[in-house]
Amino acid sequence: MPTGGLSAWPDRHLPSPKLPLLDHRHTLALAADRALTCAPRRSAPVEARCLAGFVAASVAESRVAIKDVEIYVEKWLFDSFRPINFTLSTASALGLAVVSEAQRTGWIPADVSATDDPPDPEPMDWWQVGSNSALALARDVGGATTQRAAEKLAKPRLADRWYKEMVKSVPKMARQTYLCEIGAGRSNFAARCTTLKHVYNSPIYFMGIAMPRLLADVAIDCARTFVFPSKWRSRLSVASFKRNCALKTLKYTLQGVASLVVASLTPLAFTHWAAFWITDLAASLGADAVVTSFCGTVE
Repeated sequence: MPTGGLSAWPDRHLPSPKLPLLDHRHTLALAADRALTCAPRRSAPVEARCLAGFVAASVAESRVAIKDVEIYVEKWLFDSFRPINFTLSTASALGLAVVSEAQRTGWIPADVSATDDPPDPEPMDWWQVGSNSALALARDVGGATTQRAAEKLAKPRLADRWYKEMVKSVPKMARQTYLCEIGAGRSNFAARCTTLKHVYNSPIYFMGIAMPRLLADVAIDCARTFVFPSKWRSRLSVASFKRNCALKTLKYTLQGVASLVVASLTPLAFTHWAAFWITDLAASLGADAVVTSFCGTVE
């Protein structure tokens, strides 16, 4: 091939096609976007235009492959038992149990606006703290494992696009969408609005988190009702079990809807995964507060 027409190009060392695909943050990815969206100049040599089109198409295909790998994640069935995940679940369950017991005993005042001196707090029941934290940990780990089991069972039975919605990571998808929109030359606000639309069109992701946790929670309540010894304080009566089932069905349904709505608004402020974790926690606590305020406390 004649090379005289390429003398004006900068001397770049392109990686071999046998090497791993380019990272989506590579500067060549932006050049590929521009090469694919802008018509080549007629004055450019034919060889240069062919090489530019080949490189642009290769990089564009690599970016699609990278996004698929990063966004659609098939996790191990017992992913919740990995050391990092199990440690986070344990810390969260223990922290919530301690806060709940501190509120019950008066160490954390329920009404901070009261002018009278609050009564002396009661001693904290650490056995109750341990029981509540163990139940919360079982709900979290059991819900995550149920979710992974549902994904494994659904894979050979669902269409590919529905299965991808189940294993899609919305935080990663939102970040990728935002960066791609910015790389394509869209304004910051337009990129955030497009990301918002993509998050809003992902209800299966949020319901796929809430519903398995409802099933795991009901299964634990079954054990508390029919398996736990009668002398255990965490045991439930049959009437309490039925009431819990109704309240928890409402709670997890509200949690899924609230998570979808709040997460859809998150890209307007921030697209980092931590922002989605915070908003998901806020939606969960908000749904719990609504059910407690209007329907009663879940045992």
